[in-house]
Amino acid sequence: MFTQTVSVASPRSTALPTAQRRRYRQELKELHRLHRTHLSRLRSEIGLGSDADDELIALSQSSSQQRLLEEIEEALRRLDDGKFGLCQDCGRKISAGRLEIIPYARRCPECQRTAVA
Repeated sequence: MFTQTVSVASPRSTALPTAQRRRYRQELKELHRLHRTHLSRLRSEIGLGSDADDELIALSQSSSQQRLLEEIEEALRRLDDGKFGLCQDCGRKISAGRLEIIPYARRCPECQRTAVA
């Protein structure tokens, strides 16, 4: 008996051209470096504030920077896994315009609005 195997691309995988993958990887790594430097600076300032309000602001900014670093690291993993540029909720492609503005975006605008609501 003859069986034929047909290879169908998964709707939840993307094959970005190599040049595009490299550009996003480079951009994400640079963002990661910048935010890691900023986080280090913020952490070194904690405890040096002149009052409790300065301390709370530094802690809040530090926490935000840490979350952003985690988002960037996750985007790099998605790039490695072939899922970069695909919405994690609906599987559709995230527009190039959105990725230009937020290269670590994990959702399309519609799903992001739903997630935030």
